[in-house]
Amino acid sequence: MVHDIMVHGVPNLDDAAVKLREELDQFEDLFGEIQWVRMGQNRRFHRTNYAFVRYRDSSVHPQVVRHFNDQGIPHTNIWFEINPRPTEAHHVLQNVPATPRVARQLAEVDKIRDELETQRQQVQRPQALLEQQIEQQQQQVEEQQQQLLELRQQLVESNRQNTVLQDQLSNSNNLVNDLLNTEQRTVRNRIKFVQPPRSPSPRARHNRDPLGARRPLWQQQAPQRVERQLGTPPITRAHGINGGPCPICLEQFENCNSIVETVCGHRACENCMYQNVRHGNRNFPLCRSSLGQVRYRLINEQ
Repeated sequence: MVHDIMVHGVPNLDDAAVKLREELDQFEDLFGEIQWVRMGQNRRFHRTNYAFVRYRDSSVHPQVVRHFNDQGIPHTNIWFEINPRPTEAHHVLQNVPATPRVARQLAEVDKIRDELETQRQQVQRPQALLEQQIEQQQQQVEEQQQQLLELRQQLVESNRQNTVLQDQLSNSNNLVNDLLNTEQRTVRNRIKFVQPPRSPSPRARHNRDPLGARRPLWQQQAPQRVERQLGTPPITRAHGINGGPCPICLEQFENCNSIVETVCGHRACENCMYQNVRHGNRNFPLCRSSLGQVRYRLINEQ
């Protein structure tokens, strides 16, 4: 029977056996080679653990205990003693075959360990599946939220476009109304100029110029020249003027048969000025300037 070295106060670390052996191997020249180092059962809730050490030459065990207890291991509270109980052949810490009873117990432990591992996997498999389903549902929720955000943005853009279209429609309606009002005023003006005048009575014509009989000859002939100038406009084109609309009927000059010019410098088609004067208007419709005694003159530019 061999009495091994029992080490107390070893820090409860995962690599405690490796570190303990490194400390002991520093004195290999003094005590010889270490055969093995075995840590005790892992006590999870304890700060320290214990270990068993055996040298190939077990006779040096008392010297090792005295040396390390006197010198100590830095930064630890480790202390050594000779195990009062000799190590038995069936001890689990020895590299010897276990007895049948221990072998059965170890087999039962392995079986229980395998069953626990199987149960753990059976529990983890549904849990992993559930976590995967939860992750997929979260992705679907995120996609739906993104779609909802895009739909809201499209709704805002649609409302903005509707507002712009309504403004454009309102402006178009106002423009159409303005054009209709302008066209109606133009039509009314044309109708007023085209309506035939009432023929004045002989007495009214005489009252217009009550002193006509007493005027000199050259003054009596002037109105006759005016009347001759106010003859019916020609039915064929009698000028060479192109471009520029008539300010009264808005007809282009090249489509008019004759063009006249007033004292105020405006040009118009003879038909419009004829109707204007025949209705008794003595002012030009645009600038309201007086036409004078000679209402207009005919332009024959070829």
